Amino acid sequence: MKMEELNFSEIRKIHPAFAGMLVDWSVGSREITATIVHLVVNGCLTVQEDKILINDLKKAKQEFEGTIIKTIFENKKSLSFKEFSEIAYRKKFGELIKILSKGMLKEGLIAPEIEEKMASAVRAIMPEVPENYKGMENLKEGDSQTVLPPWFLSAALIILGSIFIVSLILRISFDNIIITSILEIPLYMSFVLLLVVVSIFMVGRTINLKLGKGYEWYLSEKGKKQKELCQKLLKFMKKYPLIEDRLADELVAYSISFGLGNEWRKKMGRSKLFGNFLYELLSIKGSIGINVINYKKYFKALSK
Repeated sequence: MKMEELNFSEIRKIHPAFAGMLVDWSVGSREITATIVHLVVNGCLTVQEDKILINDLKKAKQEFEGTIIKTIFENKKSLSFKEFSEIAYRKKFGELIKILSKGMLKEGLIAPEIEEKMASAVRAIMPEVPENYKGMENLKEGDSQTVLPPWFLSAALIILGSIFIVSLILRISFDNIIITSILEIPLYMSFVLLLVVVSIFMVGRTINLKLGKGYEWYLSEKGKKQKELCQKLLKFMKKYPLIEDRLADELVAYSISFGLGNEWRKKMGRSKLFGNFLYELLSIKGSIGINVINYKKYFKALSK
């Protein structure tokens, strides 16, 4: 990948946070950090010693950027790095990744009518809509909607599998009737729950296969084109980190969003902006899909 092969005029149109989200279809601390660094580079925010200050809100070019600033800073004009870290990566983390995901939707990167596509895929393998799904199309804005996080099934499989194996080993090891009777309770319960979790996993896998490979079906044509550009940029940045000084500030937010931030921080360690507070929780990720799907529309389509 050579520099002249990249269309930087088009890449500049892609927000750094969205670049990372398009490449790995997840949103988390990296994208929050990339957004803040991007706003610092643009002059919307500024860094002085151990504080981040609001400099010029007019330089927040996209609506979601302004929302993020208001969510983090509330009525304050400045925050210490410690305060910023506590708010952005702990107290308001869930709210911020939702704002980023909705920003992606407003930017037109998500395919229209994804709820109908999902409902069609579910109906193809489950012709009869479960009773507890019926009426869900009448959900109102603000109604509670419980959505399992993406790691839930994997965690459930590991925990239940461990309980089942340990219970089975202990059940075989003891000859005492009372002890073996007690051990049969977690043994059979974990086995039944494992079957349920595996069934849910297989249904989800079947739906994904019907919708298409990976998360491509989520993306609009604009989203697919921008994803391709971001993949090229990622390859370029891995091969030529900080190739030119004039590109350093422009690309640093993208590097963080791509997960290359630590390498760039070493090269730019003199900047107080790249302190440990920004990298504290870079590995935390959330689901974009959960935040862009309109579940009221989805259940309505499913109930047709």
